[in-house]
Amino acid sequence: KRFRVRRIADLRDGQKSQRVAGLVVSQRTRRSRRGGEMAFAELDDRSARIEASVFGETLAANRGKLRKDAVLVFEGEVQQDDFSAGLRLRVSAIHTIEEARGRFANRLDISMDRAALGGDFCDRLEALLSPHRGNDATAGAQRCPVVVTCRCGKVEARIPLGEDWRVAPTDALLDGLRSAFGAQRVALDYGREADSA
Repeated sequence: KRFRVRRIADLRDGQKSQRVAGLVVSQRTRRSRRGGEMAFAELDDRSARIEASVFGETLAANRGKLRKDAVLVFEGEVQQDDFSAGLRLRVSAIHTIEEARGRFANRLDISMDRAALGGDFCDRLEALLSPHRGNDATAGAQRCPVVVTCRCGKVEARIPLGEDWRVAPTDALLDGLRSAFGAQRVALDYGREADSA
């Protein structure tokens, strides 16, 4: 929901690029008459199913993501399918859930109060964030800024970390931060970014 996806049942043809998310229930590839490869995936979001077609550079860049039982976010143009009399999605972009977080999140918020800070907060935060700043595990993933909010009584300070501290908001990072500081203190803010994407 935070990625501003539409339910498959609510899709209409003839509109600009639309975004859906769901489970890939089947996937197949075949050759076109010109010899290029095409992929077709059936996507289910519990409201309906739609066939998504992927071609050319989009297929080349996302081949490894297209597998049965993957939960993915698709963007593309919805068209009438004359063969099935239903709708189909011509895909322009595919995101894993972790990629979608990095693409659509405005920032990662960490909120702390005086009692929770402790003397080693900065060291713990650095240790948790560092592996997600751009090593091989997160190469190519979009990164979001990190903002730490500290509250001491009636005083509140928002501290945006520098550009070098942008992180890929992976499951491992979010789980580590929530385990260290508490689930209620760690959140991704999506604001309006997902609406305009």
